Amino acid sequence: MMMSALMIVFASLFTTPAVANESAYARVCRQSGGYQWVLNLKTSEEYIMCNYDTAMIGAPTLFAFRINGFIPKAVEVFMHTTRQSNAGICQATGAQFKVGVDTDKTRYTLCVYADGSYIEKQTMERGRYAAENMDLSDALGLGR
Repeated sequence: MMMSALMIVFASLFTTPAVANESAYARVCRQSGGYQWVLNLKTSEEYIMCNYDTAMIGAPTLFAFRINGFIPKAVEVFMHTTRQSNAGICQATGAQFKVGVDTDKTRYTLCVYADGSYIEKQTMERGRYAAENMDLSDALGLGR
């Protein structure tokens, strides 16, 4: 019994600071089943993403939706995507493109809206019903 209690205390010493130092974006991302991830642009800008393995949305975008109750444009457009091809949806809904790379130097294109919200282009074009986007759809409470 004493050994179990010591193990719990010892383990908490190593896990508590990481959670305590976790950003609000990272926390919301983790609590919704994703993980925080950063894309770097050539302009030295960083875009903080919430990654659901095959779907990515801006961490501040997810935070605004889940915590602040605000519906960012990127979420609004994603909510209305269909099961059909959504190619060109970012341009058609007023997004600008930003290209960034991750730490592995893989390139990603983001759809960035005037309200500052953003989502990865392929995620948006696949649509909310795509199998690859189901975890993100769940995180946004959109159902299947």
